[in-house]
Formats: sequence, structure tokens, C-alpha cells
Amino acid sequence: MQDNLKHAAVLALVVGLLLGGVGGYKYAQKSAERLGSEAGVTQSSTYQAVFLTNGSLYFGKLSGEGTDHPVLREVYYLQAGQPQTKNAQTKLIKLGGEVQGPKDEMRLNPQQIMYVQDLKDDGDVVKAIKAYTK
Repeated sequence: MQDNLKHAAVLALVVGLLLGGVGGYKYAQKSAERLGSEAGVTQSSTYQAVFLTNGSLYFGKLSGEGTDHPVLREVYYLQAGQPQTKNAQTKLIKLGGEVQGPKDEMRLNPQQIMYVQDLKDDGDVVKAIKAYTK
């Protein structure tokens, strides 16, 4: 009878260690994925349009999407022309020339991102960005 109890205790210990090991592995794997995303490992190689809940629209390369701290780099935004003029054109503006002198990145609140669109290389916005960087 005592041998059966010892075997049951050893079996329970082995099963517990196996389950704990699997759970620990999954936790470590998710943590590594999250840290990799936050470090910019998953930065998009294509430009994206990022639509915010306040109506703002920004273009750039998003990293860390799905994390607590997504970052948009190579940031551009649209500036509407003056409606009083005949040629009221909308311009694509590069972030960084504003009076406060921001760096060329934005750390975003993920709750403020409505949605993100990948932009085609032959679209007008990407063409304008490429022309600006030349």
C-alpha cells in the first residue's frame, strides 16, 4: 500500500513538473515575442496609414503593433491648403519641422488607433514620400 502511495506521489510530481515546464515555456515564448515587437523587430517594411480616433491620419512605418507601445517612424501627415486660394492643394508634411522640434517618431496609445492600412508602393502617398526622400 505504501509503495502505491509513493508511486502516486512520484507520478504526481513528474506530471506537475511537466505541466509547469510547458506553462513556463509558453510564458517565456510570449514574453520574448512581446519584447521583440516593442523593440521594433516587427517594424513594417511598407508604409502604412494609421487612422486615430481623434480624426488624425499619419503615414509611416509602424512597429510594435498589438503591444502597449506601438511606434510610428518616418512619419508624414497631410496639411490642407488655404481654401481662399485657387490652388488649395493638400500637402504631405514630414514630421520634424514643427516649432516644438519633434523627433521623427511617434509613440502611440494603442487605444487611440482605429485601424491601420498597408499602402501600395505605386499609391500617391508612397510616391510623394519617395520623391521627398530623394
